[in-house]
Amino acid sequence: MKKNLLWLKGELAAWVSEGIIASDQAEAIRKRYPEETPGFAWGTIIFAGLGGVILGLGVILLFAYNWDQMPRFLKLALIAGVLGIVHAVAIRLHTRSERFKTLGEALGLLGTMIFGAGIFLVAQIYHIDEHFPNAFIIWALGALALAWAMPSIAQGILAAVLVSVWCGSESIAFNASMNSGPLLIVALLGSLAYVKRSRVLLAVLIPAFLASLLFVQAGLYFESGLLFGTAMNIAALLVALGFLARRYGGFPESAPIFLFYGWVAFIFVLYVLTFPEAAKHLLNYSHDKSSALSLAYWIASSVLGLGTWAFLAYTAMLRKHNLGVTAVDYLLPLTVILGVFYMLFKGPMTGWAMAGPFNLVFLALVISMLTRGCRLAMLKPTVIGSILLLVYAFSRYFDLFHSLLERGLVFIVVGALIFGQGILYSRAKGRKTEIK
Repeated sequence: MKKNLLWLKGELAAWVSEGIIASDQAEAIRKRYPEETPGFAWGTIIFAGLGGVILGLGVILLFAYNWDQMPRFLKLALIAGVLGIVHAVAIRLHTRSERFKTLGEALGLLGTMIFGAGIFLVAQIYHIDEHFPNAFIIWALGALALAWAMPSIAQGILAAVLVSVWCGSESIAFNASMNSGPLLIVALLGSLAYVKRSRVLLAVLIPAFLASLLFVQAGLYFESGLLFGTAMNIAALLVALGFLARRYGGFPESAPIFLFYGWVAFIFVLYVLTFPEAAKHLLNYSHDKSSALSLAYWIASSVLGLGTWAFLAYTAMLRKHNLGVTAVDYLLPLTVILGVFYMLFKGPMTGWAMAGPFNLVFLALVISMLTRGCRLAMLKPTVIGSILLLVYAFSRYFDLFHSLLERGLVFIVVGALIFGQGILYSRAKGRKTEIK
């Protein structure tokens, strides 16, 4: 593509000089084919960063041979010197030109890794008996500062991972909740992903946010209902945000990422709730044992999720703006409503009384995928629907030593259904090809 643009520029200059076209016409043509901005050279960053890590490891091992004999001041000076040199070279390369920018990015990432190692080494040198999760948040803040200063997507990714590790270590080791963790990811790193229009950073931020939020809730008090209910609410919210991102916000490229994570989380949660014992225990909520803050997270996620879906319904029915939402998609807010109802009003309900509606929702979702895939000759929903149907059947009827008749009939029905939808898909594909 770059060669073609160079050729076009040369030809435009020749056409103007020969009087074939005017200069303003040449400028209009040139604007129709702008130069491509160079993409994020992950290959250079990965290999350069890996090489730098191995090189740094070799240097560390050389010093480690006499580490115990080195005085404290020399150890500290060595750590600070290496950290300063690596970051100085990284900043110099990053600001020098576009050619060396990716190499500077890789060295900057290496410098942040050395910064994290230096935190633990300083604690070891001076025998600092400190709350060890603090090291991860200090490390994360350093990466976060460079993520905005450079700006750097790679530093943002590292910061997101470190914040979630910080929340996890506090929750698992000390049963503490770092409520600022999810806020850091959304406010500072989410805004960086929006400013840079980075799908890669957003793809890391979403699972990091989910992990940190669930760690926060688990640290408050491990109430399975609130924890699982919040996960279901966030999944429905992510799908709704995916639909909204297509039209609003100026970052439509983020829509597939929101939709992917939302649907994956939602299908997993819904599948688990199709089992009676799981539905009975995972939607268990005890008001006396739950903390107010953990309850607030669940309520807030429910309100946000249902409110966003209500806005989608309003735009579709009253304002006539089609954002790509189908009738089947509204199974997500329906599932959230079911979860809220069972957690608040389940009373003496048995497992099947709770799991039955979730089974119907799951099967309705699978059938809609198969129907849509066969009718429109779309491979993705056809394959996903078939896989989900097989998982649903085999997870319930895999034991061949009990009720062989029942299991045999189920396998015959499922097999015939998949065989039939394969034929329908092939016919739809053939008609689509003929039309073209």
